[in-house]
Amino acid sequence: MTQYAYSAILYAYVNKGAHNGQTAQTTAKIYDLHELYANDILLLDTINEIDNWNYDVEITTTGYGIRVNRANMLDNTVYTANGMVPPSINDSSGIFRSDTQYKVQTRIVTGKQIGRAHV
Repeated sequence: MTQYAYSAILYAYVNKGAHNGQTAQTTAKIYDLHELYANDILLLDTINEIDNWNYDVEITTTGYGIRVNRANMLDNTVYTANGMVPPSINDSSGIFRSDTQYKVQTRIVTGKQIGRAHV
């Protein structure tokens, strides 16, 4: 099957308890992440290299969601030992909130051709 990529705006949702706020799920498979908004506030723009969020956002292995890569982040012990307040990324509730609407500007992949046939 031939696959075609096209730009789209998707809304990502967080199911309470499903991934404990670690993943925001989308309704279509994401190929490439361009922009991420939370309640219409720009968090990330990979095309113009704008990062207002300071988290490493990645596409899930299935492609049907986004998550924060925690591999390079410090855990709560490091913050507490240095007398600092740990960031909310280390909370068990997760980074993505169920009461927030996430808008994702992305390229999605489909098995159906969009537009005219290529010759």
